Amino acid sequence: MKTPLDENLKKAYEAFNQDHDRLRESLMDSLADASKQHKQRSKIAHIGAFIGKTIMRSRITKFGSAAAIIFCVLGLLVFFGNGETLYAQVIKAIENAHTIHAVTKNLDNGQWEKNTEVWYDQNKGVVETSWDKGEKTYIRIDNGQHMWKYRAGNNFAKRSKTVDPMGVARKLLNVDSFKKQAIREPSEDKVVNDIRYLAYVRSNPENTYRILTWLDEAKRVRGWEKMHLLDSGQWETYRIGEVEYNVELSPNVFVPDFGEDVAIVDVDTKLDEYFDLEDALFTKEELGLIFAVHELVRCEGDLIFAVSSIRPVDAWRKKIRPSDSSAWNDGSFSFDSS
Repeated sequence: MKTPLDENLKKAYEAFNQDHDRLRESLMDSLADASKQHKQRSKIAHIGAFIGKTIMRSRITKFGSAAAIIFCVLGLLVFFGNGETLYAQVIKAIENAHTIHAVTKNLDNGQWEKNTEVWYDQNKGVVETSWDKGEKTYIRIDNGQHMWKYRAGNNFAKRSKTVDPMGVARKLLNVDSFKKQAIREPSEDKVVNDIRYLAYVRSNPENTYRILTWLDEAKRVRGWEKMHLLDSGQWETYRIGEVEYNVELSPNVFVPDFGEDVAIVDVDTKLDEYFDLEDALFTKEELGLIFAVHELVRCEGDLIFAVSSIRPVDAWRKKIRPSDSSAWNDGSFSFDSS
């Protein structure tokens, strides 16, 4: 049996649904204005201004307006919060560190083997190395101006424009995982060298993968364990990490010296040398990418042979994460013929 409340709720929902797009645009505009006036007005004042400028002027019924106000106020309170999110605190703590030294290890046949090692210095950049069975297999150095990449056994190393030195450190420390809900796990707290480590756990929706991370009281990542669920129902730790902050690092670590027989290839210069945009037959920039056609030849059977290249603009390159396509990371190019 329907009651007057049911009918009112239905009307409020329908009215809110009809004005959803307009309200969404108004909300975005209001948030932009609120950001500019942040120093002059309180968070609650921003919310009040939004309500006054949007919902009260809408065609929603009075009851619908009341319902919308409740939903929007709650949503904005959650959005603004009463302070920084845990993710924001972790990011700030890492960015404030003068130096960082981190090591990850993988479980291999019952033994812990070094997998990755990272050195970060605010003034010198970042160095990332990969290891396999005790041997260094790969090294990346980024000093904020240039990035070098070298793989063991090659007689050349690639140099390109910088990508994101701090991004490499954030990626290794699994900082982005704190964007999702992290649950405190007090039973896993521990004390190391008189420093209390607070434990947080995150898992995938299927609960087949977990990462247990320890933060110190300054919200700096101190270590982690990655676990997966075995067929037996038991959890197995397959990767661990340990982090040190503000330790003295050798300046030689940041020097791109890969040996006398290793040549340095400037991939950005090679791109301009062989596929210069000024000499291209056609260029077009779209969504931060520059597409260019360098050669067109008509072949037998009315087939067309084309040489083209695609590269990101400089502003877009800086936003690309170190884990993205190696073509962009290398600072090199992608080209094809068809």
